[in-house]
Amino acid sequence: MIGNVYSKKRQMDSSGVPGILKFSMLLSLAIGFAFLWMAYYLPEKDLWYQILTFILLGISLSIGAIISIFNFLRDTNKVESFEDMVIERIGDYFDKLNKMEY
Repeated sequence: MIGNVYSKKRQMDSSGVPGILKFSMLLSLAIGFAFLWMAYYLPEKDLWYQILTFILLGISLSIGAIISIFNFLRDTNKVESFEDMVIERIGDYFDKLNKMEY
């Protein structure tokens, strides 16, 4: 029940998500499947194949982390890019720092 209320509150659907984020989701999924394929079919082939599979896993997880950060920090009332959202949050942080008295 809490999860349903949270999902409705944050509106975690793809209606307000920019196109580059949808592309990133598909790219992360494709790289994740490439990792699974390489891990299954080339488990002990060569050291470089093992290194490549972990690089693919790292790339997939980092893209997934960026998508998660964007979804949890975005304002549901307006559509903005990830870069604009991060710049706005950093600007708000520095505004708070400037208002502090020492």
